[in-house]
Amino acid sequence: MSSRLGHLTTDTVDLARAAAFWAGVFDGEVWRTPDGAVAVVSAPSTIDVMIQRVPAPPLGKTPIHLDLFTADLDAEVARLQALGAVEVNRHAQWGALWATLTDPDGHIFDVVERPE
Repeated sequence: MSSRLGHLTTDTVDLARAAAFWAGVFDGEVWRTPDGAVAVVSAPSTIDVMIQRVPAPPLGKTPIHLDLFTADLDAEVARLQALGAVEVNRHAQWGALWATLTDPDGHIFDVVERPE
């Protein structure tokens, strides 16, 4: 028996905002649990992102983060900023261009330019 990745889970105090943001990032569909404590963003081209409501904002740097690949870094960063992301850094590393952003809850993720 082996394991497989099922969800990437993130915490938020504002479930509706976080679900809308990640659904916009992945052009995904949002499913909510009946109690309203959890939302899952499901998209055909990626793993599901599960967002769970917590009583207080998470503190400190997230040790695990997403790296999103795109063919056009500037266009994708602009699209994500329109959804509510904030760009915090841009750099070249390992032969690629990277932008580090935060989602509306302050969780860090990277966008990497990788031509298709």
